[in-house]
Amino acid sequence: MKRVLAFSLACLIAAAAYADSPSVLVFVRPDQPQSDKAIAQVAASLKDRADLQVTAIVSGEDADTLIKKLAGKWPFKTAVDAKYDISGKHGVKVWPTTVLLKPDGTEAGHIGGLPASYARDLAAYLQFAEGKITNDELQKQLANTATVGDSPDQKALRHIEVAQRLAQKGSKDAALAELAKAIAFNPAESATRIALARTHLMLGQSAPAEKILADLPATAEIRTLSGWAAVQAGRWSDAKKLLADAVKLNPQPAEAFYLLGLVATQEKDHAATADYFRKAFEHTPAGRALIAGQ
Repeated sequence: MKRVLAFSLACLIAAAAYADSPSVLVFVRPDQPQSDKAIAQVAASLKDRADLQVTAIVSGEDADTLIKKLAGKWPFKTAVDAKYDISGKHGVKVWPTTVLLKPDGTEAGHIGGLPASYARDLAAYLQFAEGKITNDELQKQLANTATVGDSPDQKALRHIEVAQRLAQKGSKDAALAELAKAIAFNPAESATRIALARTHLMLGQSAPAEKILADLPATAEIRTLSGWAAVQAGRWSDAKKLLADAVKLNPQPAEAFYLLGLVATQEKDHAATADYFRKAFEHTPAGRALIAGQ
C-alpha cells in the first residue's frame, strides 16, 4: 500500500489526465462502517486491476486509524484529507463517495454513500469509463440495479452525515433541514440512531437526543452522549456521573474527559478542569503522537 501524506484533488485529477486507464477515487472516513464496506468492495472488485489508478482518500483527524487498518487489505494508494477539505467539492457531500474518472480526467461516474447496488454500479461506471459501453447502455445497467434500493437506515445516514458537516461549519438551518429528512426515514438500527442523537447534540438539541439515547444499551458511547446532553441541559450532577461511568468503560475516552472538563469548569474546580482537558488531549490522535514522541 502506497501512502500519500497529503493530497490535492486537482492534482489527482490532473494525474488522471495523463493516465492510460480510468481512475477510481474512494472518499472514506475512519469512524464509519459504510466506509469500511466500500473499501472492502472496491478492493475485492478491482484487486486484479493493477492498470487502474485507484486511491482511497481518508478524511478526518484520525485518518491514520483507517490507514493502519487497511494494511494488507488495500493494494492501492491512500491519501489524507485531515480537515475535510474535500467536503462540497467534486460532489462529495457524504462518506463514502466514489468518483470514477476517464483517462482524460473527466468524470465518468459518481456513487454517493453505499447503496445496495454499489458493486454493480461500480462495475457499470468502470465499463463506461473504459469506453466499453455507451452512456445509453450505462443508464440501462444503472436502471436495472436501481431495483435494489437502499434501506431506510442507509438513506437516513446520508442525510445525517450531511447534517453533521453543515453543523460543524455553523450552517444550523441547513443542518436542521437535513436532520429532518433523516428523521423522516424512521431509522431503526442502533448505529444510525446514535448518529442521529449525536447530530441533535451538535445542534444543541438535548431533549430529542436524550429521548433516542434512553432506548439504547448503556455503552460507553451512549453514556458519553447522555453526559453531553446533561451538560447541555445544565444537569451537572447527572453529567458528572454519566461521564465518569463512560471513562471506566471506554479505553479512548477523549470526548468524555473533555465534557468532564466542562463540568469541572462549572464547579469552579480549576485543578480538575486542567486535569480533564489534559487527559482529553492525551487521548486525541495529536496527543497520542506527542506522547509517543512522533
